[in-house]
Amino acid sequence: MGKRLIIVLVGYKVKEFDFLRFDAREFEDKEGIKVHFHELVDYLNPGFSKMFSKTYISEQIKKFNEFNEWKKEIINNKKEFGEKILIINEIQNHSFKSLKINYLLKKIKIKSIYFSNFDHPSNSSLQTSYKISWLIKNIFFNQKKLKIFLESKISSILENLLGLKKEFFFKSGQNSNKEEKKLCTKVIHGHSRDYNMHLKMKNIKFERNDNYGLFLESATPVHNKGDSFITGDDANFRGTPNNWLNSIKNFFDTIEKKLKIKILIVPHPKIKHPDRNSKLYGGREILSSPLSLAAKNARLIISRDSQGSSFAAIYKLPGIFIYNNELKFLKNNFLLNQKKFANSFGLEPINIDEKLDDNKLKKALYFENRNYENYIKEYLTSRNDNKFNYQIISETFNF
Repeated sequence: MGKRLIIVLVGYKVKEFDFLRFDAREFEDKEGIKVHFHELVDYLNPGFSKMFSKTYISEQIKKFNEFNEWKKEIINNKKEFGEKILIINEIQNHSFKSLKINYLLKKIKIKSIYFSNFDHPSNSSLQTSYKISWLIKNIFFNQKKLKIFLESKISSILENLLGLKKEFFFKSGQNSNKEEKKLCTKVIHGHSRDYNMHLKMKNIKFERNDNYGLFLESATPVHNKGDSFITGDDANFRGTPNNWLNSIKNFFDTIEKKLKIKILIVPHPKIKHPDRNSKLYGGREILSSPLSLAAKNARLIISRDSQGSSFAAIYKLPGIFIYNNELKFLKNNFLLNQKKFANSFGLEPINIDEKLDDNKLKKALYFENRNYENYIKEYLTSRNDNKFNYQIISETFNF
């Protein structure tokens, strides 16, 4: 079939984990296919790459901090590979810079696949009173966030005017997306990246004999500002490190004692921990295995609002969504969004600063399979077979 190139186009720092979830190795096992990652974080959001302490070095990762530098690369790729080039495009038209990128791809006629961002529930709709207070607050205290909001709205209008249709849309569940309704959009039915990882790990054993639960770490507030670096939110918009760490360590102590298990920390993909047993978490072990593998034998999954909670539904495990008193009294919409997320699993978030007696724990561990199955159908897969995403893409584009 000759030489073919797949480019994964991203606006963040590429990690080893990304090679797994985008099936890079599987694509390259097919004769004649190369996979490159184009990392545009330093062009789209200069300085944001500092929020990623976990890095990965590979010749397949090409980094760009200027548009013209990337433009030269992509045009050369087009000349070399012609029609045998495909882009997995993670860059949505939310800014003028991202519009510039996608307009060039349209102009030079490179096929792009856009993965659905409906692989987990969207944020709750805000009440009018909250929207007004949000607007006033950001006019006076966070013009950066207001600028991002306005630029996103204008970009959406320009997207339509410029005819930047998402020609190939990769759907991961039954949940509908307005992108599917746009003209010239072809829907490809596949799986969310988490569900795809589950399929790839299905026949791999996880060799561990102890009883354990998993805590899915967030970057904020313990490590850095996370996405608030981009939005301009206060560093403590998800609470303060000491309060959050004290709350979760006390909660873990209680869970471990009552269930006779130990809690392992699943590191956030952006974060590199220097030691296997982290002092931040009271000496608890930092897991080095993929979540999709470790979750198979876990007793439960605990998270604040991690997308990785989907593995609770996949492996039929108790899922516990947690917050503390500090998050409860912060004046933002976090609890509203967290409740919607948890409710999509048929679960209710719990305040870990409140006493956890046996009845509360029993309630927190309860789940119904039908709710989990509904979550899988709604967000994680739109197929009835177990084909991997790379197989679906290869068959669709004859790659």
